[in-house]
Amino acid sequence: MKIVAILHRSAGNESVGDMWRETKVFDEITPLIEVFKWANVVVGGYDDRVGSFRGHLEITIAQE
Repeated sequence: MKIVAILHRSAGNESVGDMWRETKVFDEITPLIEVFKWANVVVGGYDDRVGSFRGHLEITIAQE
């Protein structure tokens, strides 16, 4: 089983801007804190506290 983390990102506002998703696949034994650390690095952060990133993080199971 693989775990998929999808971080929904945006820049700008609803009238002018971009929206995209950052995605990474993790092994099922990966600690959840590592997923949060990944999300923080994706947004350019250096703080690995849980929830210190901006964006909507979705965690799901890969459909293999």
